[in-house]
Amino acid sequence: MSSLFALPSSPVGAMLVILLWWPIALLIVALIAAYTAITQIGMQRELPQRKGLFILLGAVVVMAGCARIALESVATVRGAGEDPYISAAIGWLGFVLVIALGLMAVLGIRRIVSRRRTMTVDEHRRFYASQHLKPEWLYWPGQTVPRREPQRLRELPLIRLYERRPKSTLAAVGAGLVLLMTAGSLSLAAVPTWAEDARVVRVVDGDTVVVRVGDHEEHVRILNMNAPEDNAVTGESECLGPEATAALEQLLPEGLSVTLAYDEVRRDRYGRLLAKVTTADGVSAATVLIAQGLAVPAEYGDNMRFFAESTSAMADAEAVGAGIFSPLAECGPVAAIELLAAGAAAVTSPTEQLPSSELASVEGAAIAVLTTVPAAKAAADAIAWVTPDIRNRWLLEITRIETQMTTYRDDATAFAPVAAAREAEADRQAADSARQAEAERIAAEAEAARLAEDLRQAAAADADQQSDSGAAGGGSGSTGGYDGYTGCRAYGPGGTSVDEQGRRYTKIDCTTKLPL
Repeated sequence: MSSLFALPSSPVGAMLVILLWWPIALLIVALIAAYTAITQIGMQRELPQRKGLFILLGAVVVMAGCARIALESVATVRGAGEDPYISAAIGWLGFVLVIALGLMAVLGIRRIVSRRRTMTVDEHRRFYASQHLKPEWLYWPGQTVPRREPQRLRELPLIRLYERRPKSTLAAVGAGLVLLMTAGSLSLAAVPTWAEDARVVRVVDGDTVVVRVGDHEEHVRILNMNAPEDNAVTGESECLGPEATAALEQLLPEGLSVTLAYDEVRRDRYGRLLAKVTTADGVSAATVLIAQGLAVPAEYGDNMRFFAESTSAMADAEAVGAGIFSPLAECGPVAAIELLAAGAAAVTSPTEQLPSSELASVEGAAIAVLTTVPAAKAAADAIAWVTPDIRNRWLLEITRIETQMTTYRDDATAFAPVAAAREAEADRQAADSARQAEAERIAAEAEAARLAEDLRQAAAADADQQSDSGAAGGGSGSTGGYDGYTGCRAYGPGGTSVDEQGRRYTKIDCTTKLPL
């Protein structure tokens, strides 16, 4: 809680904050004095003690309200922003205000419904015999409320001491107030401030900068972010390390005035200051680099004051695909993951109905995608400066694709024998059908040849018969010439008739094609 009273390191700033704080101390002193005066005056005038408490609660309300205003002013002057201690103090003062106002309301209601009466002689006697009687406002309406006899101001120890030794008493009270103010000022000045001004000297890498604070230089590790290393001495840089350094150099050029805002832990194990670095126009270096994808949020023990700003900036970087989340970053894993996803999208899910050739293609494509998985995993593991949840998301996507492609490959391998057997059976059936068709063709050709041979033999027999008839009729002067037949004919050397041109033919039936 001591950090609640922190002061700027500069004398002017310290005096300004002291001027803002000491009215609260004066209000406390005034409250004590008011309580004493109210008690004494009320007892001397025989006022109900309820009125004194009511006035006292009113003073508490005024004091708490002034203290709340002073705290808000201190937070503004010191640049504390969302300081948890000041927020807690403001909330506590608000709680005190609510309680005090509630008690005042209770007293007001009790005042309306209760009765007032003076003590009788017997009540005075009982009161002096038992001084621990409770205040009037705790009595229920209708109960007898005894009165306290007023205590004279002269009977107070401080008043009696002042009457005996006025100068010594005043000197002691004054010295005590001076010592109290001096001790308070020294204790306040000994506590470091939540924010102070500095000037940029140089940028070390993406998350470290050297600044001049007062008359000395400090290495500042920017809260709450982690950027890739860019070691100019060894020449070794992590992915996007040079880009992060260049971006911070552009944002924080040499000589720029910045504000350092601190959190619970002021220095890391290397002695560097841990602070949020903000430019004069209110731009946070951490949020800018994280939004560009050149850094990620980082926790530093109890330093969580600015962590929400960093996580919000990273969400913006992921949404637009900036920096390490961009596929254009050749050293990053996003390009490898997108290439892996594109290859996986081109692979068809295998089924038992696919032919063996397509199953072989699916198996080959899945194996080709699986061969690129190790490279994608290595690219994700190589980015050591990102948070574990980011790396786990990358690896989870790679593992998902790997599992899918492994399933496709195994299914294609398992379905291949089934497809081969199905295709072999189809080939056997096709071969049987071909053999049957060939046999039918051969049988048809044999039948056609037989019919042709029968026709030929019939025609030959008919020709022989016609020859014999012609020879027999030669003696009667018949020449066996064209007889005027106009029906269907089968020309051939063995024909039994001669047409008008002297060619031999056989007369046949037009339907059956058999000789007549």
